[in-house]
Amino acid sequence: MSLVENSSAGSPSTRYREIEVSGRPADMGRAIGEAAREEIRGFVEVAVEQVNKSVRVSRRKALEVAASCVPLVESYAPDMLAELRGTSESAGVSLDDLMLLQVRNQLKPEKETGCSGFSLSPPVNATRRSFLGQNWDNDPALDAFNVVLTRRPRGKPALMNLTQAGLIAYIGLNEAGIGVCLNTLPAPSRAVGVPHYFTVRGIYEATSLVGAVSAVRRARRAIPANILMSTPQGPADL
Repeated sequence: MSLVENSSAGSPSTRYREIEVSGRPADMGRAIGEAAREEIRGFVEVAVEQVNKSVRVSRRKALEVAASCVPLVESYAPDMLAELRGTSESAGVSLDDLMLLQVRNQLKPEKETGCSGFSLSPPVNATRRSFLGQNWDNDPALDAFNVVLTRRPRGKPALMNLTQAGLIAYIGLNEAGIGVCLNTLPAPSRAVGVPHYFTVRGIYEATSLVGAVSAVRRARRAIPANILMSTPQGPADL
């Protein structure tokens, strides 16, 4: 397991802090928890308050939903849960608190929307390269918890995310050429299911569009979401 931090490349107001971890799932989790302890604790502290900007829910109820999703995550991706447990240990927060960060979208109104993205294939632009991007309808109150996190797991593609510390995955790309942008869809959801961020992480563990589709299909997903991608096979929308 290794940990690399880069906090000197720019000021906090102009550049997010960079963290890089590698190794087994639990080791990566512990390294993340150590490196981003303050961001994770801060995010946990305001998570329910942030949800309550759109719907009223008690912390007790939110933690109940989080805990009920743990068995589904363990069935879907035990390595991801092992990483979260490692993060929980070193950050000094409970596993349910970390799961609460993953399930926030399950607690919000089904009609909520957010973010827009685009994906361009090489034949339609002058550079002959792929382009993927989005706006980010992120609550400014969460900006203090953002980091650029690179994971180098054993036996799986390395991935880089722009993310709030404590999330299992977010916007980013992997070394196999799969890039992911996200936006919320106004559609019915389940209170209990595999949280959205875990299926996104499953996509980063894929090396092809077929593998990415499989990662989404095999999950009993909690919420609907649009996943706009750039892949070695071209743009895709899941």
